[in-house]
Amino acid sequence: MPEEARNHCLRPRHPGRLGLRDGRGFIESLMVLWLRRSSWLIAREVLPDRMLFVYPPGDYTNEYPRMFPCDHYFTIHPRQHR
Repeated sequence: MPEEARNHCLRPRHPGRLGLRDGRGFIESLMVLWLRRSSWLIAREVLPDRMLFVYPPGDYTNEYPRMFPCDHYFTIHPRQHR
């Protein structure tokens, strides 16, 4: 990633409105789609250096490396990663 790349924290403000208990599935799916589509659009793989999550890991932690091939950090406060 370029030096000027920024960290972004995505989380729905009202996950209940999306029919989600905590928004985890929505956010993770959105990020996977965003990364895959970005890679397809520029015809090269987009790989983040790390993924920061504001919640604890799910029951499927063995799947995170396949979804996000980088370092994973969980239960990070949104302002803690700056």
